[in-house]
Amino acid sequence: MGMIVRGTLYSDVLEMDTGIAIVTPKELPTHTPYKVAYVLHGLSGNHESWINNTMVSLYAEKTPMIYVFPEVQRSFYTNMQTGLNYFDYICYELPQYIQKIYQVSDKKEDHLIVGASMGGFGALKCGLKRPDYFGNILSFSAALLQDYDQPLANQPKEDWSGTSMRRLLKNKFSQKVEQDLVAAFGHQEELPKEDNLLWLAQSVAPSEAPNIYLACGLKDPLLSANRHFYQQLNSLGLPVTYEEKEGYHEWSYFNQALDDGLRWYRRQNKKKK
Repeated sequence: MGMIVRGTLYSDVLEMDTGIAIVTPKELPTHTPYKVAYVLHGLSGNHESWINNTMVSLYAEKTPMIYVFPEVQRSFYTNMQTGLNYFDYICYELPQYIQKIYQVSDKKEDHLIVGASMGGFGALKCGLKRPDYFGNILSFSAALLQDYDQPLANQPKEDWSGTSMRRLLKNKFSQKVEQDLVAAFGHQEELPKEDNLLWLAQSVAPSEAPNIYLACGLKDPLLSANRHFYQQLNSLGLPVTYEEKEGYHEWSYFNQALDDGLRWYRRQNKKKK
């Protein structure tokens, strides 16, 4: 097994110290720049959640690269309406920081962004907004802010007050989570365009889009929304793979999805060689 580093770094964007963990597998290549995966936590997690709840350190030996686990609180990986600019931190400042420390490849096909639940949303948002940097998106049980059961043209008001994700949050969390959503997205019932994943997907040419791997558990309350979102991406001609397996919205499923997603990435790499 390789090395796990846990600590904090000072972010100029956030203007504070923030938690970070990094996994480096034992068998990193010595003759080429490193590939890198940014692995994003969910609403109730932090920068150590993936390390503590999955076998990511073992999976890293099969898919050797630098694994980076940042901390974003409950920001949904946005530049918050009332709060901090976590999107800029994750998508701009952090990659520059990692580049300074490690010999990271500058090829976008060597950059992955990975996440589950809120982190799955974050991976999709970051990857679709920065297709110039992220060549691969792995999103598991994404906490999609809309159900995406209609094309964007049929949704003049992106109303997200009664979506599957909002119902899940109300069942699982206290009223405090609604305050977190307001802090991230504002009071409006219409979702801002920059947080509407379908709008972002339509803004990316298929030839420039990242390779996308979506997965969801068959007993996940967000299954229908994730199915619909896959169908929307597929209709746009984006390079997307979708898989379903037995599982709930929980770590045992996310652990399996991570293993499956990294296996998918290895297959993608072999096809290019």
